Amino acid sequence: MSVLKASFYLREPFMTSNIYQSFLSPYVEEILKAGLTNINNALDRETILENCGTLNCNTLTTLLLDKGDTNYFIENVKKLSCVFSCVEEVLTSLSVEEFKVVYSDMLKWTGYTHVFLDCFKMLKEDPLNTNLSILLMTSFLERSLGDVFMASGKQCPSMLKDLLVTQELSSIFGNNEMKFLHILVGPPTSLNLRNITWHGFVTPTDLPIRYAYIILMTVVGLGQKLSQSAEVIKIEHREQITYTDLHLPFPDLKNDVDRLTDLISHTKHIVPSTMLPYWKSAMSEFSAKRYGHAVVLLLPQLECSLRLIFASVNNCPERVKTAMSTELYTTFNEMLAKLTPDGTDNRLVTALGEPFMDLLLDTLIYPAGLRIRDRISHGEVDLTSVTSSLASHVICLSIALCIIQTKPQPMDPHVIEIQDTVSGHESRYHPVACLKSDIKDLGRNLSAWISIPRPDGLEFSSWETISAENVPEIAEFQQVANAVNLPEVDNEQLKHMCLPFEDLTNTLDLILNKKIHTLYLFSSDSDSDRQVVVLLQNIIQTMQAASSVIRATAEVRFTQFEKHEMRSRQRKNYTKMINVIPIVSSGLRVVLLWVLSCLMNIESWKELDQKSKIEQIKVLKYLLSYGENVKNNSGLSKNRWDENAVLMKELTKHLC
Repeated sequence: MSVLKASFYLREPFMTSNIYQSFLSPYVEEILKAGLTNINNALDRETILENCGTLNCNTLTTLLLDKGDTNYFIENVKKLSCVFSCVEEVLTSLSVEEFKVVYSDMLKWTGYTHVFLDCFKMLKEDPLNTNLSILLMTSFLERSLGDVFMASGKQCPSMLKDLLVTQELSSIFGNNEMKFLHILVGPPTSLNLRNITWHGFVTPTDLPIRYAYIILMTVVGLGQKLSQSAEVIKIEHREQITYTDLHLPFPDLKNDVDRLTDLISHTKHIVPSTMLPYWKSAMSEFSAKRYGHAVVLLLPQLECSLRLIFASVNNCPERVKTAMSTELYTTFNEMLAKLTPDGTDNRLVTALGEPFMDLLLDTLIYPAGLRIRDRISHGEVDLTSVTSSLASHVICLSIALCIIQTKPQPMDPHVIEIQDTVSGHESRYHPVACLKSDIKDLGRNLSAWISIPRPDGLEFSSWETISAENVPEIAEFQQVANAVNLPEVDNEQLKHMCLPFEDLTNTLDLILNKKIHTLYLFSSDSDSDRQVVVLLQNIIQTMQAASSVIRATAEVRFTQFEKHEMRSRQRKNYTKMINVIPIVSSGLRVVLLWVLSCLMNIESWKELDQKSKIEQIKVLKYLLSYGENVKNNSGLSKNRWDENAVLMKELTKHLC
């Protein structure tokens, strides 16, 4: 085995997960059990439910306590336990078809009727599906409530607990209805059913099926309330995200997960025995090609297992449990941060290694990345768009975590491929990685300028013969290029890259192939340190826009020239354009090289003194302004090619 593969196992050991039978704090255990007490048994079904089968709002008004007491949520849950029991009894008695006939119309307001009907069907099939049903219903309920809120014309709150207390929803659905929902899925002191499931705290024995049924009945009741409203609420459902054209690092398992399921069963360091049923369910969903469900089930388990490692290596075992009301949960954001809450270095990096941390950040955290847990848990993703390859990615990431300290025997081909993928991973979605990709795109765009259509004729310069010898501006640009710090290429190659129509792709690939350590790069540094990456990104994007504008303008003008649609003045300006384009191309290439030099030396940025940083940022801001001016001068409505020629001359003065 190579050193690279061996390093996959050489990590700091951590405690076994099986010392934990529960991940709930005493308070959360108490409030979940409070919903089983069945106080107020004297209330009959007719009192609790309307004739149409939905919750009776007057009964809720009678039962709900006023806010203010420190035990407000627990006492309310106790008083509502009879409602939970009644709903469980009623819905348990219905067949799937009967439920659909009675309630499907009241689910239409959500825009996701099929999701809630599927959840009821799953609950009838197996009580183990309680967790999956709550995961699905809470995410799509949040999305639906957000759609209703946005009918007010305001920006939707990003957190469900904040959305539930808005005046807009209370005025639409009623104060008591929203208070009831707040008790179910509100803050940490409530039942908080969304967060304790989505963050991977509940085991199958922690979660009575009645909590899934009451969420479902609440959604139905909100639909009934909307139908009775005197004011017609026009709900426009936001388009969901579809994950397409992803280039994922892990192999597509193609439903071949039986051996991996067995591997998980024997991985006791990471997967708690109490959580194993969820892992097996996820694999079953994957095998049944319900890829969205597989991902929904696995993401909380990935978080739970990662939390166990985090708590062990950082010596904070109390963090594996749900937070008390005065604390925050230990979630992905905290576990993948550079520092722990007490300000010490996060030792998860040592336990997992930099490539694995990059993978987790790419998948879960970086804004340009998949952000898969965040997006799915908030109902933003069309689960039918979750492909086998995306589900495989989440499974492989989870498997990699499971085997981080275990050498499976015999070695499964999938496991070997997973290990190799983790060991060789470089971030794809860190801002620096995105900048690398943007530079490659700009290089391809500039390399294609040779295909810009142009007329033949003496008044037009011949692009094929252009060189530093006959165009002074290009020679000046080459002098600037010699000053950039790119050890991967020599001066002759740098000069070659400044020629207006030379292909840049191979040389850029060579330069950009150098690894840049992006983990926590600028994650906790000063604003000026973070600003440099943002500036570099903006410069490249502006250059890309300028390049596209120039090409589009050239194509339109060429067509007009060929059709003899140009007046004399337009023809004269077009001649200037064709003659200036090579100089503009060289200017954009010099800017690209300057940005490239800054990027490839980004790790040494911190070593610069403050004065040097200020000077560098000043130059970068100039380059951004330069790109914007080139873009603005080059549009069809402007055609200021004399000004562009002046900009090229000024560029060399600023970079020398």
